[in-house]
Amino acid sequence: MRLQDERSCQARLAAGKVVSNSIKHKPGRSTGPTSEAGKARSAKNAQKHGCCSTQLVLPNESQAEYDKLLQSWLADYPPADATEASLVEKACKAQWFLIRNRRRYNEIEDGIFREQPHAMDWTEEQHKQITNFRRYLTA
Repeated sequence: MRLQDERSCQARLAAGKVVSNSIKHKPGRSTGPTSEAGKARSAKNAQKHGCCSTQLVLPNESQAEYDKLLQSWLADYPPADATEASLVEKACKAQWFLIRNRRRYNEIEDGIFREQPHAMDWTEEQHKQITNFRRYLTA
């Protein structure tokens, strides 16, 4: 019976008709939000702290600041063609995301140090927060 199931799965895979096993065999499991309000909330999950967000300018950031940074990059590295313009823009975005993550890391670190000035006395949760945000500095 198992061999037949594997062949059936392979046939569906080849035909591009595979349904996720987690949905097919476990219908009680969530497949994500279905209402517009739920989808809107879900879309903001990465904005909890902003470090994983792909959104260029978050609500707590300034579009004018980003534009100023981009103009600075364009002045320092004037692109000669569309490829160079794209590369300059990507470098500017990378710096923007690094600034965002550094700012957020500093906020977390300052908050923890206000609660407990000695790192040796930090709770496991405080160490976990610092470790998680340190990871975003290099992402």
